[in-house]
Amino acid sequence: MNILTGLTSHPKQQLAFTLDDGSLVTAALEYRSQQTGWFADLTWGAWRVTGLRLTTSPNILKKWQNLIPFGLAIITQNNVEPLNLPDFAEGTAVLWLLDAADVVTVNETAFAGY
Repeated sequence: MNILTGLTSHPKQQLAFTLDDGSLVTAALEYRSQQTGWFADLTWGAWRVTGLRLTTSPNILKKWQNLIPFGLAIITQNNVEPLNLPDFAEGTAVLWLLDAADVVTVNETAFAGY
């Protein structure tokens, strides 16, 4: 697991990160004040998801675990949702990149029985 750093309080930002296999994931993050929260568009090769709400979760990409070799976890202070513009910049919310082994561990632990 690695923390994805460099997030700011800007309402629109781009993020790119490289997976263990050398492939690139790009993310467009957007804070939507009318919906009070952060949203992301993610692209990895031909796989794309748009308008994903960033919520506190051990793996917000669990739904696609059989299609992609990574996951994203968002951990927040006091287990509240990242609802404010500065949450990632100030460390109230932390975005983690999960590799394939992390995804298995997290899903077996956090989602056991689901």
